Amino acid sequence: MKKIIIFISILISFLPLCAQNSDYNVPKRERGIRSPYNSFLQKSDYRISLYFSKTSASSFFDQQSNSINGFTDTVYLGKYSRDFTFNFMKHTLNVKGEKLIDSTILLFANVPISNYSLDELYKEFYDSSSSVTLPRQDKAKYNLLIIDYLELGIEYAVLKGLFEVEFGASTKIPFGSENGVAKNSREFWSDNAFEILSGIKSSFNSEKYQINLSSYYNYRGEDLKNRIITQLSAGIFTIPDSYIGAGVEWALSLSNLSEAFPFDIHHEPDMEEYIDDNVKFGLLINENLGTEIGYRVRLTGKNSWDYSGYKIIFFINFK
Repeated sequence: MKKIIIFISILISFLPLCAQNSDYNVPKRERGIRSPYNSFLQKSDYRISLYFSKTSASSFFDQQSNSINGFTDTVYLGKYSRDFTFNFMKHTLNVKGEKLIDSTILLFANVPISNYSLDELYKEFYDSSSSVTLPRQDKAKYNLLIIDYLELGIEYAVLKGLFEVEFGASTKIPFGSENGVAKNSREFWSDNAFEILSGIKSSFNSEKYQINLSSYYNYRGEDLKNRIITQLSAGIFTIPDSYIGAGVEWALSLSNLSEAFPFDIHHEPDMEEYIDDNVKFGLLINENLGTEIGYRVRLTGKNSWDYSGYKIIFFINFK
């Protein structure tokens, strides 16, 4: 509930800005005021982007969507049962390059570098039978710094204008050699798996508003299960050279969740379902330089981390 309140507060804080600038009539193509990141400026051929993102979770959803935020260590010191909590974090630095061809074909390459960490912390403990008191203390700490994958992709616009349709596909190539979740010998997390995403995106555009709907089939290798990812978003462009948007993303597993591996906070889930909300604000500093800031919160899920986090993007367009 706390995360939902924060999400709504951020969204509401931008609404007065949109209202006070509602009389602007800015030509969308000339000013480039569609989503500053998601669309190329018409005069640019290349784009280099730098992302920084942080996501964290201190709970997860089990297969029945129940929120789990702790466990019990039944063999602490060989004689006590002691509860502990956990905090999972992921910090990512992402470099992405894009090339626009004839205003209809977009080629891109993407390399994220992530640091995964997990802290387990015992709660304060009191044993009434022996009057023993144990303070809150660390149970274990895990950390992993890896290059997640190399992503190569293409987007092709088959229809442009008031109503737009794009087809897209990409492949994610991991750098490690480990095999999935069940046979993964690493103590904490994994090195990702080969993935392919392919799908379609449709957009309705006006001079002040945009609505996007996309759906992608996500093939995942090794023992990770395939899924469908669907996104619905809307944007407002009433402030010149800026953008505010909000959306929802949901993932649906194509396998039976009852067959999933039991959720393990030390490893990536082999299959999951979730619904995420997000809000973002973008600004074009000039026709070649811009930024976008976004916040994301997970509303519900199954066999999934209860994530929330933010993302900051800086990008430059050039010939």
